[in-house]
Amino acid sequence: MDLVGFWIKNLFMRVPNSVVLTVGTHMDLCQPGEVEEKCKDIEERIYRLLDEHKANLTHFINNLEERQDSELYLEQTDKLRELSNCTVLNVFPINGTNYNDIEKLQNHILNTVCKEELFPNIIKMLPPIYKVVENAIIEVKQNEETPQHGIMDLDHLLSEVMLKTTSDLSKNLLKDILRYLHRIGLIVWYEEIKPLLNTVFLKPSFLITVFKILVRHDLYNQLWSIPAEVLISERAFKRDVLKWQEMLQSKAMIRFQAIRVLVKHQLETLCLQDTEELFHDLIGHGTQNGKLLSLLMHFQICMSVRNVKKLNPRAPEFFPGNQWSVKDSHKEMCYPFPNYLKNFMEVTERWGGDHHEDIHIRVYFSPLIPEGFFQRLMVMACSFYSTHWIEKDNFLLVNNGKPLLVKQFNQRADSYLEIRSRKPKRSNDFQSLWDFKLTILSIAEKLCKEWPGLFYYIRSPCRTIGCPDEFEWPDMDETESIYDMIKEDFKTCETCCNTVNMELLLPKATGHAKDPFLPPTIHVTNYGVASIVSHQ
Repeated sequence: MDLVGFWIKNLFMRVPNSVVLTVGTHMDLCQPGEVEEKCKDIEERIYRLLDEHKANLTHFINNLEERQDSELYLEQTDKLRELSNCTVLNVFPINGTNYNDIEKLQNHILNTVCKEELFPNIIKMLPPIYKVVENAIIEVKQNEETPQHGIMDLDHLLSEVMLKTTSDLSKNLLKDILRYLHRIGLIVWYEEIKPLLNTVFLKPSFLITVFKILVRHDLYNQLWSIPAEVLISERAFKRDVLKWQEMLQSKAMIRFQAIRVLVKHQLETLCLQDTEELFHDLIGHGTQNGKLLSLLMHFQICMSVRNVKKLNPRAPEFFPGNQWSVKDSHKEMCYPFPNYLKNFMEVTERWGGDHHEDIHIRVYFSPLIPEGFFQRLMVMACSFYSTHWIEKDNFLLVNNGKPLLVKQFNQRADSYLEIRSRKPKRSNDFQSLWDFKLTILSIAEKLCKEWPGLFYYIRSPCRTIGCPDEFEWPDMDETESIYDMIKEDFKTCETCCNTVNMELLLPKATGHAKDPFLPPTIHVTNYGVASIVSHQ
């Protein structure tokens, strides 16, 4: 389940209607006759997993169709039916040390994707220029003058392709073809990342090498293995390495100087051409992030924080609408990596424990919280709220002096996020509190779109101690204003029969008759930057 079923479940959430091929490696380590037995065992377990997956979807569909307001969920019901069309092919066993087996796997994949019953849209007609440019780019990749790492400027690539083709090729047409080649995996071009807009990775495999510099299981030991000459070249010492290791272990944070040293050491071991130029390209210049950190931050693998211990008394006054003037700081940038987090007690100590009076909501996920979802939510939320503390399964945000705790619980049939805050002392503070929570919900909702097969439900627990009941939120997409979801002032629990003030359960506008205030519009970008616009 941990090694196979886990990934299949995540694939179904990420890529609905996908066709999955499971490859059984290490065939050379099996005894005679074991391969067939193991493949059969794996396939039977996968079939049970598929049956469970379809049964859960049928259960969700029936629940939606039996609701009194089922007409509001027709689109969601149709989407659930589509998700049951998943296919997992039989296990293909190989000996990874035998190149003939690798070729067999390649041929098997090519033969499989050409089957129209599995891929009905596999055959598409493209203009001849697409194939001409594809062949030209393959020639450029194989050219001895092309850097080993395959990183090339977009304009340089255009000129190289023009030399190898007689067709009239514009930059816009080349971009269209690059988008196609990116989708089929021949090259990688991240046009949505501004610092990488004019960069094409002709050899996608090199990106794996780049990512492994900082995303690896043995990073702690890797820091200690850096040679003395590399440390000296970056004006660092073994004593600094001890500090880097301690910061990685205790805060999952890597200093920029440590990143420079790690990148330089890795590039030197690869013996690449133009190592110095590539080093500056990956690291960046001055305050500009290089390609490596731009990629890691774009995919929400890490975030950047400046290691500032006190406020700057000489900071210029900020006026709304004016350009924010930023001066270079001598404080070093640090980069938290949530995947290295451990369960330390800093968040728990600062939060001070849960109270019965806390106002909290739960966001339930089905079938489970996907791998990497919580870490991305953490990066995006903490990138917006500068005052924060993080642990493995929870993080604490502070806005206007008010703390907000987000915790992850991920067990079978009980996968949810809990968003918890202290109860306001004044009734006027409820709206700003709900704005705070709605921003986190907006970020989570945006992330959910990256997993089309993931569903979530928002509920507020009953306020009565010991009562297991919860109040389900209405569908936020069906309302123009989040604050107009509920018109009632009080809600009675069906289990304990106690009456609860509605503002403790859901965001509810107060004083509509006297106050012309319109509820805020919350917008969250792909990079986790949120803005709350109040209309007067």
